Amino acid sequence: TVIKDVKPDDPIMEEEIFGPVLPVIDFKDFEEIYAIIEQNSKPLSVYIFSQNKKLIRDFLKRTQSGNASVNETVMQIAPPYLPYGGVGNSGMGRYHGKGSFDTFSNQRSVLVKSNLLDIPIRYPPYSRLKAKIVSLLMR
Repeated sequence: TVIKDVKPDDPIMEEEIFGPVLPVIDFKDFEEIYAIIEQNSKPLSVYIFSQNKKLIRDFLKRTQSGNASVNETVMQIAPPYLPYGGVGNSGMGRYHGKGSFDTFSNQRSVLVKSNLLDIPIRYPPYSRLKAKIVSLLMR
C-alpha cells in the first residue's frame, strides 16, 4: 500500500511500520529528508533510489538505520550472508548467517593459570624488596 502526500508529523510517521505500507513524503532537498530522519528514532531500513553515486554515498553517511537499500526494497533481507537487524528502538543485534551466530552466542574469556611457573614474589607477605621488584616488573 502506497500512501501519498504524507507529512512528517502524520501519525503514520510516529511509529515503525511492519507491513506492506510505503508512506511517500514530498521534499524540496535532501537536507529536509535528513532532518526528518534525524528527528525520529533510527529506522529499521532506509531506501534511496538514484543513479547519482555522490548522492547515494552522502545519504548512507548521513543516515543511521538497521540496514539500507539502494535502488531496491526488501531484498536486503534475502541474502543469508548479510546480517539483518535494527538499531536503537528498532532492535539490537543481527541475524542471518554468521550474524545470527554472533548475536545469539556468548563469547566468554577463560584464563587457566599453570602452576609450573608460579612465582612466589606475587604472594604475601610483601617485604620492601618484593614491593620494589614487583614495581619494577609492572613498568
